[in-house]
Amino acid sequence: MAISLASIARTTRNSLPPRVVIHGQQKIGKSTFAAGAYNPIFLPLEDGLQGIETNSFPLLTSYAQVEEALHSLHDDRHDFGTVVVDSTDWLEPLIWEHTCRKNGWASIEAPGYGRGYIEANA
Repeated sequence: MAISLASIARTTRNSLPPRVVIHGQQKIGKSTFAAGAYNPIFLPLEDGLQGIETNSFPLLTSYAQVEEALHSLHDDRHDFGTVVVDSTDWLEPLIWEHTCRKNGWASIEAPGYGRGYIEANA
């Protein structure tokens, strides 16, 4: 089949909301970009929202606090349209810490090669 304008087809919209990961170096504008999304609420895991006018939970410093924030967004009525985790590289160690505490490990690598990370992904 030759590629031409006649080969264009219209796709249908997926009923699930999009999940987007923005990757880039520090201070490039990822949070500023996310603040332009539809009615965002930030889950701040680092102190990077200075100068950005947006809605935000207070600084979240534990996995339990992240869970609380997500549960409140799920359970309570609100008008927010976008959840922004700022940022996932700060969330990952909180997940590891939670997994270690739950399993009584000294570190995420304590159970042996890769097993801690597998448990953290469960």
